Amino acid sequence: MNVRLREFTTDDLPIIEQWLHADHVRSTWRDPDVNIGPLLDSQDNWHLRAVIEADGREVGLVLWQHPHAAGT
Repeated sequence: MNVRLREFTTDDLPIIEQWLHADHVRSTWRDPDVNIGPLLDSQDNWHLRAVIEADGREVGLVLWQHPHAAGT
């Protein structure tokens, strides 16, 4: 199996919205509209996002952030 991370783009929003509306995801993450909001913030350089692909098929999303000293 070939697994890779690729850059998230707004073209990925339909599949991510589909995942967020799935019962097994919604039961943990709750309101899909609240969770899609941070993905739309392209001005946020501290929170990074990537789509997980397995054999060329989108299978998940990974989010991470770089800690910074702003505000301390």
